[in-house]
Amino acid sequence: MVSAPPSCSGFRVVDGASGIAGTAASGRTRSRRGIGPVIATGEAIAKILIADLAAGVSGAVRMDVGRRHTGLASWAGRHGLAHAYDCPIMA
Repeated sequence: MVSAPPSCSGFRVVDGASGIAGTAASGRTRSRRGIGPVIATGEAIAKILIADLAAGVSGAVRMDVGRRHTGLASWAGRHGLAHAYDCPIMA
């Protein structure tokens, strides 16, 4: 990535043994903080990235979690992110 979009106010990278293990961005939307996209080699790395970007945020947080990531969705729910609605896959 050459530069982050103007709406991006946070960006994290996790180094792994053989290169980058994950990246994530956050930014403000209309009324809340949005976290994503999150790109990670596994669920544990994704959780680290999300938790770090969400730390200290007051107010609503939005994060889109794909249906195949049931463990991540459960983890997010246990940390206060309630399921709001389903969205079709976008390409």
